[in-house]
Amino acid sequence: MWFTTFVVFLGLMSDTLVYSIIIPIIPFRLQGLRYHHISSRLGWLLFAYSAGLVISTPPLASYSERYKNRQVPLILALVALILSQLFLMFARRFWLMCVARIIQGISSSGVMTAGLALLCDATPKKHIGRQLGIGMAGFSVGLVVGPPVSGALYSKFGYRAPFYFGMAFAGLDLIARLLVIERKHAIPWGIDPAADPDEARAKRQNPGNDSQALLIPGIASQSVGSLNPPTVAGVRTAQSSEIPITQPAPVDDAAQQIITPLDVLLRLVTSPRAVVCIFSTFVYGLVYSGQESVLVLHLAHTYHLDAYKSGLAFIAAVVPTLLSMPLTGYFADNKGAEWVSFLALLLGIPWWGVITLRGSLAQFLTIYAFETLFTSGLVSPLMTELAAVSRTIEGVGYAHVYGSFNLAFGVGSSVGPVLCGQIYDNVRHAWTVISLITVGLLAVCLVLSITFTGDRPLLQRVFGPFFQQKGGLVDVLGMKVLKDVSLSERRGQPEPYPGTPSIPVPQPTYGRV
Repeated sequence: MWFTTFVVFLGLMSDTLVYSIIIPIIPFRLQGLRYHHISSRLGWLLFAYSAGLVISTPPLASYSERYKNRQVPLILALVALILSQLFLMFARRFWLMCVARIIQGISSSGVMTAGLALLCDATPKKHIGRQLGIGMAGFSVGLVVGPPVSGALYSKFGYRAPFYFGMAFAGLDLIARLLVIERKHAIPWGIDPAADPDEARAKRQNPGNDSQALLIPGIASQSVGSLNPPTVAGVRTAQSSEIPITQPAPVDDAAQQIITPLDVLLRLVTSPRAVVCIFSTFVYGLVYSGQESVLVLHLAHTYHLDAYKSGLAFIAAVVPTLLSMPLTGYFADNKGAEWVSFLALLLGIPWWGVITLRGSLAQFLTIYAFETLFTSGLVSPLMTELAAVSRTIEGVGYAHVYGSFNLAFGVGSSVGPVLCGQIYDNVRHAWTVISLITVGLLAVCLVLSITFTGDRPLLQRVFGPFFQQKGGLVDVLGMKVLKDVSLSERRGQPEPYPGTPSIPVPQPTYGRV
């Protein structure tokens, strides 16, 4: 679990480091190449990245889930990342820079889809939020390291130096990805990384209690303790009850279901929880990338910062996320995603309005730090909620839901830079306009979150008498919506969401989703 978390952490760090390298230097590079309308062109470069991410996510998610293969997409993604750096390093034409950014977006979809699915594969269910938060901290570390290092290398050694640094770091990431052992390869050796260690320890202490044996999904008659790895001659010989390493374990029929990206989308839209997660991810991608696309220009026009100082300014935004993502992931596991997402939005929205106030640079950076501290805390509960949703919809796996997360973030981060770039070039008081649009979008997410997030949404907890459960529907103040029902609940075994009390759920009469 911890090594896989480290690999995902390093992969996200490498991806965002390379992504953020261009932020403080591309505006000055475009000016040096005598281009005009710099903010609009920077927006289109960020759009190209998001376009590559959106285009490549559905096939990568389908391949990863169909063949249960996470390592191959991760390695191919890293090759694409290095190739994109070579393109950007030598490009003098704007269209070639856009091609490089498309390739970089394709690379990002690999780690954001297969990488997060790999982490969930290797993590016990009760720790998924915590490990996702720690892994996603790599996203923040890359943003901390990328802009200031890029600005410093650019100022001292020229335009190509930051890209050499990015490719060297990607080489270290490649070594880590090659050392990954996926869950499907570990199970025949008697190790299930997704098994709860406390339960496994209890089973080992009571080996005679066969009825309580910890079963590995896909191996109906074998417990973890009975699976032993095949060894070379002279060490140990396989017993008849063991599964040889050369023979794949039998797989349950439900696990072999092959569904298309369209089927995944149709199944996800039946879940209000999934729809709210995807919409909130879209909004997060839009506001995050939109502000990012004009921040360097705003700092240059308002506070007269150059590439190096603009890169340092990003530290104020990113360092708080190193704390917020792991913490919100931990609390999402223990208290429920509904509480964490509500507090992250409630505490984050005001700072997007306050940041429009004109003051000193220190004041701006302080407000910017609090804005990102709370807003970035939304990511971990969203991912935890999607993992829970994937367990309630038959045939939908981790790669599918994180592919949807990646797709929503990609669409949002493609719309945001273009929209904000055009506003910044053509509207008076553009910074204020962009910030107020963000406040409105996040307020919509807040309302949706308290209404639908979690097994027991906060609105239901407060206004319980107004919520009447009828079969598979929930009557919310007169508005009927489909209630999420887990697979175990359909079999008459209630499975409460982490951090909430168990609620008896009637046996539903409908069939498969």
